[in-house]
Amino acid sequence: MKIGRLPAEAPIIRTAVPAWMRIRDVAMTFGAWLLIGYFLREGLYLAYDYFRTPIFELTTATAPDWGEMWGRLRGFVLLAATLVAWITFWALDSRARLQATHSPQPLPLLDSTHAASMGLHETQLAGWRLAKVQTVDINLARRVTMRQEGRIGNGGAG
Repeated sequence: MKIGRLPAEAPIIRTAVPAWMRIRDVAMTFGAWLLIGYFLREGLYLAYDYFRTPIFELTTATAPDWGEMWGRLRGFVLLAATLVAWITFWALDSRARLQATHSPQPLPLLDSTHAASMGLHETQLAGWRLAKVQTVDINLARRVTMRQEGRIGNGGAG
């Protein structure tokens, strides 16, 4: 018996988080946005001045000195370009090496073999795959014990 698997979804985790953690997270997020705004203050002011009336004109801000900006950013741009070239070379080299040592995928695991390895019947395994909530335990006899939606199923009892 082969039953198709349900599509995988990310679990929804609902836990109580202490109030101090929420306050900490909000404060750190707000602080990070303030820091970003501080570093972008000149560009933000230029955009503000450019888009206020009279629109598309700089009235109080002066146009940036592009030569000075390039002087400040040149080292960063060269470092970034070097890192991109290095990562690209490393990826191409690794790809060729990994393809040279490629081993074929094993055959798919049959449901009957999978169930037998856990000491289950194939229909039990198929039923467990359809359960929305599953808690899996391994007892002292190394047998699978699974609770699903309030019911308890024993992996070897049949």
